[in-house]
Amino acid sequence: MTNLKEGDRVLFLDEKGGGVVLAIDSSEVVVEDQDGFERRVLPSQLVLEQKIAYQDPEFQKDEKLVKPIVRQPASETIEVDLHLHELIRYQKRMTNHEKVTLQLNYAKESLENARRSGANRIILIHGVGAGTLKSALRKWLDTQTNLEYFDASVLEYGYGATEVKLWVN
Repeated sequence: MTNLKEGDRVLFLDEKGGGVVLAIDSSEVVVEDQDGFERRVLPSQLVLEQKIAYQDPEFQKDEKLVKPIVRQPASETIEVDLHLHELIRYQKRMTNHEKVTLQLNYAKESLENARRSGANRIILIHGVGAGTLKSALRKWLDTQTNLEYFDASVLEYGYGATEVKLWVN
């Protein structure tokens, strides 16, 4: 049996939606679905929902959702890949806003880690796409001090990366 417990938020594997675990017996799990109905399902038909506390305009992570995708090609430069498939395993049920917010929060966390580690440059690989993430990143970077940013090398990263130079206080 999976490691589900009462109160866990779960998603149904074979259909849209999910709910909250009310009870667990030897072969079934009782779930109150998003419409308020109690349903008995096999544990194999459920997946634990990723624990994200939603809060506008940003949400905080209850637990680590992202894999550390930080490569250091040079001693003082850090590369961070913000492509969603690199950060989170299950993304199908996330809204576009939640996806961009997760990516932006990871970029913020990575920038702070880069500052703490003494790096002087961080490359944020956001991809080209529709430009929503790039725009959100740059809007946030505009509010930060002790840094400057610009398009990263087109030869190395194409048009989908932003380079941030960090200044020492």
